[in-house]
Order: sequence, then C-alpha cells, then structure tokens
Amino acid sequence: MSGPEVELEERLRRLAPAFKDGIEPPLTMHASVMSRTRAPRGPVRGRAMLRELSLAAALIAFVALLAFGFSRLHSLTPGPIKHSPSVIPWTSATPIPLKLQAPKTRLSPDQVAEDVWQTVTDVHPVLLPHNLPAIPSGFEAQLYDDAASFSVRYTTSDGRVIMFSIVIPNPSPGTPNARHSQPRFRGVQSEYQVDDATIPTSSRWLMWTEPGTPMGGLPGVPYLLSTTGLTETEFWTVANSIDTVQAPVTAPACRLADLDVVPSASTGPSGRALYRISLSNHGRTACSLVGFADISLIASQGNVVTTPQSDDYGLAGTDIARLVLLPPNQPTPAPQTTVNGAYFVFEWYYCGATPPPILAIEIALPGSAATRRVALSPKGPQIQPRCDDPSQGRVLLASAIQGPNGNRGAVTPPSLRVAIGGLPDTLAAGATLRYTVTLTNDSRAPIAFEPCPDYEEGFAPDRLVSYQLNCAPLQRLDAGRSATFAMEFTVLPSSMTPVGQQTFLWRLHGFFAGASASKVVTVTAP
Repeated sequence: MSGPEVELEERLRRLAPAFKDGIEPPLTMHASVMSRTRAPRGPVRGRAMLRELSLAAALIAFVALLAFGFSRLHSLTPGPIKHSPSVIPWTSATPIPLKLQAPKTRLSPDQVAEDVWQTVTDVHPVLLPHNLPAIPSGFEAQLYDDAASFSVRYTTSDGRVIMFSIVIPNPSPGTPNARHSQPRFRGVQSEYQVDDATIPTSSRWLMWTEPGTPMGGLPGVPYLLSTTGLTETEFWTVANSIDTVQAPVTAPACRLADLDVVPSASTGPSGRALYRISLSNHGRTACSLVGFADISLIASQGNVVTTPQSDDYGLAGTDIARLVLLPPNQPTPAPQTTVNGAYFVFEWYYCGATPPPILAIEIALPGSAATRRVALSPKGPQIQPRCDDPSQGRVLLASAIQGPNGNRGAVTPPSLRVAIGGLPDTLAAGATLRYTVTLTNDSRAPIAFEPCPDYEEGFAPDRLVSYQLNCAPLQRLDAGRSATFAMEFTVLPSSMTPVGQQTFLWRLHGFFAGASASKVVTVTAP
C-alpha cells in the first residue's frame, strides 16, 4: 500500500484500544476516512482504482459498524462496581479452652531462656535465639510458655519486633512484592518469605519443622521466627543463633553484705501507695536472687509491727519467682531506679486500730538468715497503710524479687483499641447476635498477628466463650489503621442466661490482653 493507506491503517490501529474501552471515535473520523479514500485526481490504472474503491467500501462499513456498536453500548445500564469486602467475615468455629495465663513481661533474653528451660518440658528439642549479638541491647521480652509450647516477643520502643514460637503457623501471603524461597535451614527444608522485597526492613518470616517430638500431625516441632524492622542481615543473624536451650548457669546466691538497699515510694493503680526496695550488687562477682524477701516494719520505738506477709501479689509486682542475676561492681541505685539491679514492691493493710508510725524496714533475703535494717528519712517515703475494708485485717503484700532491667528500652506494648458495632440494646435469650468488632492500631508500629490471637465474648464475668480470631485475611495491621471483623454469638436459653441488665464483653487475650470493649444490654425471655 502507498503512504496514505499505511498512515490510515496506523491511525485505526492506534484508536483500536479506545473502541474496545467504549470511547467514542473523534468527530473528524468519518471525514478523515473519506478524505483518505477519495479517488485520486489524474489518471490511474483500473486495477489500482478497484483496489482503492474496495478499501473505501470496507472502511465505510467498518465505521458504520462502530457507530452501531456505540449506540448499543450507550443504551446499556452500567454494572455495579465491585469493591473488596470491608468487613472480615465470621467463620464458624468450635469454642477453645482459653489460656488465661497473663504474659510474663519485661524479661531480658537471659530470663526468657531460663524460664523456657524450666517450663517447656513436653517437647524436644526446645530452641531459642541466643543473646548478643543476635538480640541487640534494648530488646525486652513478653513470654507465654507452658509444658508443650511457648511464644516470645522481643520488642523495642522504635517498633522493631522479633517473635519466636512453637506454633502451627499461618503466616501472611505478603504484598505483590513478596519474595519467597525454600532454603535449607538446620538440615531441613524451610519456608522463608520477605513480605516486601523493595523495603530493606520489611517484615519477614522463617518456618520449619525441627526433627523431634511429633506435634499437630507433623513429624517434629514446628518453629516460626518472624521480625519487623530488621534487615536481611540482622534477620539471619538472629536465625543462625538459634540453638538448643541449655540449663542456666546459676551464679552464687547474693550476700546481703554485697548489696546496696534503697527504699523509695511510688503510686500504683487506682492511687494505691506502693513501696519499692531497690537492690544492687557492689561486690566483685555476679550473684543471683530468687524468691521473696522477708519484710518487717519497724515502728518508732524500734519494735516490729505484726503484719503477716503474703507472697501472692500480682497488682504491681509478680508472684512468679524467677532467677535474677545481678552483675558485679554496680553503683548504689538512685531512688526510683533499678538499672542493672533488682527490686521488689510491697504494700500493707492495717485495719481495726490506729496504725503505728513506721520509721524503718528490716529485710532478709531468701535463703539467708542475715537481716538489714534500712532507716526511712522523715523527708523520704512514708510507709502509710491502707484500709479499704475492715475485713482486710492486717497483712503485708509483697512481690517476688524482680529485675534487673539494665539495657532495656522504654517499651510501649502493642496498643489495640476495640469498638463494638451493631449490638442491639435488647437481646432475646436463645437468639443469635450478629455484630462487628473494629480493632484500631494506636501504636506507632505495625502489629503482626502471628498466630491469630484468641478472644472471648459473652456476658461478664463468668459467661464467656472463647474462640480464635479470623485474622488470616489480615495478618498485619499498620499503625493508625483499623480492621473490622464480623461476629456471631448465640445467647443461651433463658434457663441458662439470667434476664435483665447484663454486661456484654468482647476482649482479646495473649499479647494483646487488655484490648476489650463492653456494652450494657438487657436480656429478655424469648
């Protein structure tokens, strides 16, 4: 074909996508086609004339067909645009026994290893990442463990997270930029994924089955390592440090003569007056403490105030006795600090009479008969008792010795805000409720759900049912973002559910314990 025909064909080819997408041709198209297909002036040969006329007829028919097609297209009603579902659907599930164990918090990596070694006894081998340099300074741990499993989450205030657990994993599929591979790790094939290969510190995970105790239908122990905020090199530094947990090397028990003892006062939950005793080791060798100190209150006349001591104390301390290692050559701690030291807290109740003034305390370390009397300055903390209820009597509540907390960052735990939507004010016994729960990440860093956490719903405090959250479509909730979950709950028949006002409660457990929402509703007979 000659130049004009080639040019016309090229123009039609360029316009073809527009025809396909339903865009009308330009108004000049018909005139342009006709101008390009007019018989040329001057003499032409018959065969060329026939070819030109055939081309013109074909193009005119093509344009007519397009016009007819557009008339048909524009007469149709546009279909609805399909959006992705904004509510993660509810899935039918069997109620699960809920582990009400609170997380063991503010642990150092060494304390995690010691606790896991003592607690996880039904599976072998038990593995953990080693300490420095795999887990740098500044990381602080939350731990869940029982005889058959554990899950530990190391975090820092800048949002970096290392999570390691025995779990049948259900990790997220990642982004369109995910990178997946199957490297050999610890002698077996593993699954490794970087959620977004374009981000150097993207979330990533590694899972494998360690040969050992069969679990969950697997021939060994399923392990999952995941991180957020770590580079590839940092991730594999942690992964390559993973090894069998060894029995902790226990330093000799601390001698009271080698310890500095500093009292200070603080305010606990609901304005409760709590008293802290800080301990630091100025001796030449490391030493250890485990258990509860014996505490006596000394009145102004020098006599001991009789107050039975209770070691079951979970308000501001812990009633779990853990091994505490104190490094040597430490300076005397300032009030309200326990850097590289240990501490315990206590409060006391004195009901039924006027409490005596307390000017000193006397303590004895666990396993030792030696005592130390520590005077309280008149300008320092005043040991005042509580008596919220006369039935409380006289008792001193003490925590186990805790710490040290040196090299720890100021960790902000994951903060999830919960809101209940669509729950009616009146519920009929025997009816099935359909409502929503919206989780909002109020933290400054993404929150990863690995594995999906447990939650419970129902009437507080003792008519709650536990399930696992259907977080598989989510897996990760970025800072400031929200996700809404569909929920269903069947109110038991009136013979098992008291009618009248009830508090309906929804709350998470595990690392997100405390994230909850409630609503006062009225339960009626069917």
